[in-house]
Amino acid sequence: MSLALHKLSALGGSELGFVVHAGAGSCRQPQHYLQLGADDVLLIEAVPQLAASLRALTSGLEGVRVEEGALSPTEAEQDFYLLNNPVESSLLKPSALLEQFPNLKLRQVCKVRTLRLDRLLQSVVRREGRSNVLVLEIKGMEHEVLRGLNSEDLEKFDFLVLETAAQPLYEGAVPASQTIDVLHAHGFDVVDAPVRPHLARQSLILRLDRGRAQLVQLHRSLSNQQSRIAKLEAALAVEVGRTEDAEKQVAEKSAVISGLQAQLEEEAQKCKRQAGLVARQEEELGRIRPLVTSLEQTKTDLESQFGKLRVQSEEEAQKSKQQAALLSRQEEELGRLRPHAAALEQ
Repeated sequence: MSLALHKLSALGGSELGFVVHAGAGSCRQPQHYLQLGADDVLLIEAVPQLAASLRALTSGLEGVRVEEGALSPTEAEQDFYLLNNPVESSLLKPSALLEQFPNLKLRQVCKVRTLRLDRLLQSVVRREGRSNVLVLEIKGMEHEVLRGLNSEDLEKFDFLVLETAAQPLYEGAVPASQTIDVLHAHGFDVVDAPVRPHLARQSLILRLDRGRAQLVQLHRSLSNQQSRIAKLEAALAVEVGRTEDAEKQVAEKSAVISGLQAQLEEEAQKCKRQAGLVARQEEELGRIRPLVTSLEQTKTDLESQFGKLRVQSEEEAQKSKQQAALLSRQEEELGRLRPHAAALEQ
């Protein structure tokens, strides 16, 4: 990686500014960044003993900070495959790497803290006349980590030094060509590819073409705007459809309301007619009421007379009963006298 950094100085034509180096455990002389003009250096390392060594190496170096953790699209604790050569360790299982290099051995699977690169880049700023550099030696994770960055994050850097492999050495990794395609879409072009000591990997140097990056950004912005316009048009069509449906519903409800109003007016006319009839009935009742009162008085008088007649009738009946009893006794007395009268006549 030191060869790539020295070539950067020749390619860039300006001093280094902000340097972010992920997988920095292989960086044995981090002060070289300062010698190349860097004024801010962030070293990221997942292997605890390598991170401790970096902290010891950079102790007292102003502008250099060490962050312990492995880069990942998410922040959590994840399994970490620690090899006997710690710099080859990764969040990804090194199946093809162990087959290709039998001298490498898996020592243990441990837990490490994972970090999001976009959050670590929040403090990175561009300075006039200086070149910011992003160095990634993260053993198969470069593709996923870079995909998690937006154009604004990547355009903070003038150069990107990328350790990658033509064919994946770790499970879940992708060929270097796919990662280069991602970076090319953000305006980065490969400008130098120094050969690594072994052929399995190489370190690529990519430079940001800011003119093309702006053009890509404009195309992306235009595409996003067109997509938003299409979505708005689709939403508008939906709203127009809903409006038309609502208008139909309003028309139907208006027709129903008109029908109800007609029924209401008809019912009002019926009520008006019924009110007139009730008024006439009340008027007729007003005329009849005195007659009813008179009839009731007549009824009362008749009932009183009938009561008197009933009493007289009862009295007459009693008298008739008494007269009948008297007549019966007279008939009885006459019956006793009749034989004596006959005897006297003889």
